[in-house]
Amino acid sequence: AADARRAGGAALRGARLSRAAVAEGARVLAPLHDELALAPALAKALREREAALLTCQTVDSELARRRAALEAAGGAGVGEAAAYSTPAIESLRNDVASLEAASRAAAAEYGRVAERNRSELERLGEERRSGLAEAVQGFVAVGTAFEERRAGGWSEVANAAAEAAAEASRGGAPSD
Repeated sequence: AADARRAGGAALRGARLSRAAVAEGARVLAPLHDELALAPALAKALREREAALLTCQTVDSELARRRAALEAAGGAGVGEAAAYSTPAIESLRNDVASLEAASRAAAAEYGRVAERNRSELERLGEERRSGLAEAVQGFVAVGTAFEERRAGGWSEVANAAAEAAAEASRGGAPSD
Protein backbone atom coordinates (compact mmCIF):
# COMPACT_ATOMS: atom_id res chain seq x y z
CA ALA A 1 0.00 0.00 0.00
CA ALA A 2 2.85 2.37 0.83
CA ASP A 3 4.52 1.61 -2.50
CA ALA A 4 1.28 2.30 -4.36
CA ARG A 5 0.86 5.57 -2.48
CA ARG A 6 4.44 6.62 -3.33
CA ALA A 7 3.95 5.66 -6.99
CA GLY A 8 0.67 7.59 -7.12
CA GLY A 9 2.33 10.64 -5.55
CA ALA A 10 5.19 10.44 -8.04
CA ALA A 11 2.72 10.16 -10.93
CA LEU A 12 0.83 13.20 -9.64
CA ARG A 13 4.06 15.20 -9.27
CA GLY A 14 5.06 14.09 -12.77
CA ALA A 15 1.73 15.30 -14.18
CA ARG A 16 2.16 18.68 -12.45
CA LEU A 17 5.73 18.93 -13.72
CA SER A 18 4.52 18.07 -17.21
CA ARG A 19 1.85 20.78 -17.11
CA ALA A 20 4.43 23.32 -15.89
CA ALA A 21 6.90 22.22 -18.58
CA VAL A 22 4.29 22.62 -21.31
CA ALA A 23 3.43 26.12 -20.09
CA GLU A 24 7.09 27.09 -19.89
CA GLY A 25 7.79 25.53 -23.29
CA ALA A 26 4.98 27.58 -24.81
CA ARG A 27 6.43 30.72 -23.22
CA VAL A 28 9.94 30.15 -24.57
CA LEU A 29 8.60 29.27 -28.03
CA ALA A 30 6.69 32.57 -28.29
CA PRO A 31 9.18 33.95 -30.89
CA LEU A 32 8.36 31.01 -33.15
CA HIS A 33 4.65 31.73 -32.70
CA ASP A 34 5.27 35.37 -33.56
CA GLU A 35 7.23 34.33 -36.65
CA LEU A 36 4.38 32.14 -37.83
CA ALA A 37 1.90 34.96 -37.20
CA LEU A 38 3.94 37.26 -39.48
CA ALA A 39 4.03 34.78 -42.38
CA PRO A 40 0.73 35.89 -44.00
CA ALA A 41 1.70 39.58 -43.85
CA LEU A 42 5.10 38.76 -45.31
CA ALA A 43 3.53 36.79 -48.16
CA LYS A 44 1.12 39.69 -48.83
CA ALA A 45 4.01 42.17 -48.98
CA LEU A 46 5.89 40.00 -51.45
CA ARG A 47 2.76 39.59 -53.59
CA GLU A 48 2.43 43.40 -53.59
CA ARG A 49 6.00 43.64 -54.90
CA GLU A 50 5.25 41.08 -57.60
CA ALA A 51 2.13 43.02 -58.63
CA ALA A 52 4.14 46.26 -58.84
CA LEU A 53 6.76 44.52 -60.98
CA LEU A 54 4.07 43.08 -63.26
CA THR A 55 2.50 46.53 -63.64
CA CYS A 56 5.89 47.99 -64.52
CA GLN A 57 6.58 45.26 -67.09
CA THR A 58 3.10 45.56 -68.62
CA VAL A 59 3.39 49.33 -69.04
CA ASP A 60 6.89 48.97 -70.53
CA SER A 61 5.64 46.33 -72.95
CA GLU A 62 2.75 48.51 -74.06
CA LEU A 63 5.11 51.48 -74.40
CA ALA A 64 7.43 49.47 -76.65
CA ARG A 65 4.46 48.35 -78.75
CA ARG A 66 3.21 51.92 -79.18
CA ARG A 67 6.69 53.22 -80.02
CA ALA A 68 7.03 50.54 -82.69
CA ALA A 69 3.64 51.52 -84.10
CA LEU A 70 4.66 55.17 -84.11
CA GLU A 71 7.88 54.41 -85.96
CA ALA A 72 6.00 52.26 -88.45
CA ALA A 73 3.58 55.13 -89.10
CA GLY A 74 6.50 57.39 -89.89
CA GLY A 75 5.90 59.67 -86.97
CA ALA A 76 9.22 59.15 -85.23
CA GLY A 77 10.60 62.41 -86.64
CA VAL A 78 10.71 65.51 -84.53
CA GLY A 79 10.64 69.10 -85.77
CA GLU A 80 8.67 70.81 -88.51
CA ALA A 81 7.46 67.58 -90.09
CA ALA A 82 5.94 66.55 -86.78
CA ALA A 83 3.69 69.62 -86.79
CA TYR A 84 1.87 68.35 -89.88
CA SER A 85 1.18 64.85 -88.60
CA THR A 86 -2.05 62.97 -89.04
CA PRO A 87 -4.49 62.51 -86.14
CA ALA A 88 -3.54 58.83 -85.80
CA ILE A 89 0.14 59.65 -85.44
CA GLU A 90 -0.67 62.42 -82.98
CA SER A 91 -2.74 59.98 -80.97
CA LEU A 92 0.17 57.54 -80.91
CA ARG A 93 2.50 60.33 -79.76
CA ASN A 94 0.09 61.18 -76.94
CA ASP A 95 -0.14 57.51 -76.01
CA VAL A 96 3.65 57.20 -75.95
CA ALA A 97 3.99 60.32 -73.79
CA SER A 98 1.37 59.11 -71.31
CA LEU A 99 2.84 55.60 -71.26
CA GLU A 100 6.31 57.05 -70.59
CA ALA A 101 4.88 58.91 -67.60
CA ALA A 102 3.05 55.77 -66.46
CA SER A 103 6.25 53.75 -66.87
CA ARG A 104 8.19 56.19 -64.70
CA ALA A 105 5.43 56.11 -62.06
CA ALA A 106 5.25 52.30 -62.13
CA ALA A 107 9.03 52.01 -61.85
CA ALA A 108 9.03 54.45 -58.92
CA GLU A 109 6.26 52.49 -57.19
CA TYR A 110 8.08 49.21 -57.75
CA GLY A 111 11.27 50.73 -56.36
CA ARG A 112 9.43 52.00 -53.29
CA VAL A 113 7.77 48.64 -52.62
CA ALA A 114 10.97 46.68 -53.27
CA GLU A 115 12.98 48.91 -50.92
CA ARG A 116 10.35 48.60 -48.19
CA ASN A 117 10.35 44.82 -48.60
CA ARG A 118 14.15 44.69 -48.50
CA SER A 119 14.38 46.74 -45.29
CA GLU A 120 11.59 44.77 -43.60
CA LEU A 121 13.14 41.44 -44.60
CA GLU A 122 16.50 42.56 -43.20
CA ARG A 123 14.87 43.61 -39.93
CA LEU A 124 12.91 40.36 -39.68
CA GLY A 125 16.06 38.38 -40.46
CA GLU A 126 17.90 39.98 -37.56
CA GLU A 127 15.00 39.37 -35.19
CA ARG A 128 14.63 35.81 -36.42
CA ARG A 129 18.28 34.95 -35.89
CA SER A 130 18.34 36.14 -32.30
CA GLY A 131 14.81 35.21 -31.24
CA LEU A 132 14.66 31.72 -32.67
CA ALA A 133 18.08 30.71 -31.33
CA GLU A 134 17.05 31.84 -27.85
CA ALA A 135 13.71 30.04 -28.18
CA VAL A 136 15.36 26.75 -29.12
CA GLN A 137 17.88 27.05 -26.28
CA GLY A 138 15.09 27.84 -23.83
CA PHE A 139 12.98 24.93 -25.05
CA VAL A 140 15.89 22.51 -24.68
CA ALA A 141 16.57 23.82 -21.17
CA VAL A 142 12.90 23.39 -20.19
CA GLY A 143 12.80 19.85 -21.58
CA THR A 144 16.03 18.89 -19.86
CA ALA A 145 14.95 20.31 -16.50
CA PHE A 146 11.58 18.55 -16.77
CA GLU A 147 13.12 15.18 -17.55
CA GLU A 148 15.70 15.51 -14.76
CA ARG A 149 13.04 16.40 -12.18
CA ARG A 150 10.71 13.65 -13.38
CA ALA A 151 13.50 11.07 -13.29
CA GLY A 152 14.47 12.27 -9.80
CA GLY A 153 10.93 11.79 -8.54
CA TRP A 154 10.74 8.25 -9.87
CA SER A 155 14.21 7.48 -8.52
CA GLU A 156 13.00 8.47 -5.06
CA VAL A 157 10.03 6.12 -5.43
CA ALA A 158 12.30 3.29 -6.61
CA ASN A 159 14.74 3.86 -3.74
CA ALA A 160 11.93 3.96 -1.16
CA ALA A 161 10.45 0.76 -2.61
CA ALA A 162 13.85 -0.93 -2.53
CA GLU A 163 14.37 0.13 1.08
CA ALA A 164 10.93 -1.15 2.02
CA ALA A 165 11.62 -4.45 0.28
CA ALA A 166 14.98 -4.77 2.03
CA GLU A 167 13.39 -3.99 5.38
CA ALA A 168 10.64 -6.52 4.74
CA SER A 169 13.17 -9.18 3.78
CA ARG A 170 15.07 -8.58 7.06
CA GLY A 171 11.87 -9.29 8.90
CA GLY A 172 11.00 -5.78 9.95
CA ALA A 173 7.60 -4.23 9.64
CA PRO A 174 7.07 -2.22 6.46
CA SER A 175 7.15 1.51 7.08
CA ASP A 176 4.78 4.06 5.56
